[in-house]
Amino acid sequence: MSISRPVFSLLFVAAFAAVFWAWLASGEIAHVESGPQAPTEDPSPTGAWPMKADLPTLEVGSRPEDQLLLPDGTRLPVLNGAYGAPPPKWPEDRPWSPIVRKEIDKLGYEWYVHADGCKTITQVVFDRVSGKRMVATNTFPPTDPLPIRREEGEKMRKKK
Repeated sequence: MSISRPVFSLLFVAAFAAVFWAWLASGEIAHVESGPQAPTEDPSPTGAWPMKADLPTLEVGSRPEDQLLLPDGTRLPVLNGAYGAPPPKWPEDRPWSPIVRKEIDKLGYEWYVHADGCKTITQVVFDRVSGKRMVATNTFPPTDPLPIRREEGEKMRKKK
């Protein structure tokens, strides 16, 4: 018995949406370091953060679609197979912060972690409107969630 392509696509999208929704609802990301732990305090008296020696480097002959161009001009490999990912849009209210390590969350997604705690991810996403797969680069600053009204919080809890 074979499954038709539209049915398979629908099942794949539904499974991805369920996993993504569960991840969002969990509210936390489990961290698995792929290299040395970034310091939480500035380790040197000069104010310089450690170099990103534990991150992979690209060879000169690497294809541009395999590279993520960072605002400081450096290039790193894209994450999560998102070839052709656009450069990250760094938050305008924050000075650029270098990448100090790579993490993998409990769902297996790779993240670059910056010295100031920001996290950058490249990933392939499915656009339901156009029906196409697209690559995206997102950066998330380490900020606390905004407070919500009590009524909204109760509605959200009831939906779960």
